[in-house]
Amino acid sequence: MFFGITELLTPESAPRIWSETLRQLAADPLTPRRIFRQCRVAALGTTDDPADSLDWHRRCQSQTDLPKVTPSFRPDRALAIDQPANFSAWVKRLATAAESTILTFADLLSALDRRHQQFHELGCRFSDHGLPCLFEAEPHPALAAELFTQVMRGYQPTSGEVGLWGATLMHWFAQLDFARGWTKQLHLGPLRNNSSLLARVVGPDAGADSIGDWPQAERLRRYLDRLQTCDALPDMIVYTLNPAELYPVATMLGNFNSGPSASRASRTRIRLGAAWWFLDHRSGIRQVLDCVSQTGLLGEFPGMVTDSRSFLSFSRHDYYRRILCDLLGEEIESGLIPAATARELLPRLC
Repeated sequence: MFFGITELLTPESAPRIWSETLRQLAADPLTPRRIFRQCRVAALGTTDDPADSLDWHRRCQSQTDLPKVTPSFRPDRALAIDQPANFSAWVKRLATAAESTILTFADLLSALDRRHQQFHELGCRFSDHGLPCLFEAEPHPALAAELFTQVMRGYQPTSGEVGLWGATLMHWFAQLDFARGWTKQLHLGPLRNNSSLLARVVGPDAGADSIGDWPQAERLRRYLDRLQTCDALPDMIVYTLNPAELYPVATMLGNFNSGPSASRASRTRIRLGAAWWFLDHRSGIRQVLDCVSQTGLLGEFPGMVTDSRSFLSFSRHDYYRRILCDLLGEEIESGLIPAATARELLPRLC
């Protein structure tokens, strides 16, 4: 896609292909701006911790030769009280970023709210959470406040207390997203750091990850129902890493697509997200598209995500478009959908 090389990559062809890419890069460097132009990127969202500096976003927004660049709010570290020392250090970073003092649970929520607003002012309209699964516990702000004080003093919480904390924060984050009209993304299902030896040798987040096997649908039901009941259910896109959970999750989400709430005129849209991580290959993408088509409306699918730290991964969008066109082409040839319908759908889904 980026080098125009069509030769099959083999042990024999690899040296030639390597040499050709080096020749092209020497003649015309493949800079991020060039990639943006070549891929016709209109907008991109980065992934940012609430304690991260937003200075680079302010600089990007002053550049006229860049696409629209906005942050996305990823507060996973706010949930990690199971590591008290790391959590305490993160709270201090958050206090600096929010220009505030954090001594109590109320202070923590206030600082997160302030950062949420600052992200919003820079165009952020997405939050994102990476979780094995949602929490079984019920939200309990009073107990969470006591727990915050203990953890900041070095207390090691139990697994039940970690669950209570996570449930409380996830409910509150959803209320923030609803109030500011954001879309919440839930990335569910990874089983992380399976090799403790590799994690020790290589470092944090390098212990090898895989697909986890948790019962997602029931916990998702409680989370969505609780938010809908208190009229604070934001738009959501839910990704599942486990293909066995595609249909349980997709059919659960359909229960909560609704008309206008008491707080806003627009309807709530809860949708299944794109195939990601271990599933963003031809088989996985087709499986997700089939699931969306069979449990809801393909026209409501939010499309592909790059979901990578590499600018070259914009090629995933081209890969997704080819698979989507192939799928719809087969259905046209089989007489399942008219060509006119595909022509209307494709630009929207791409």
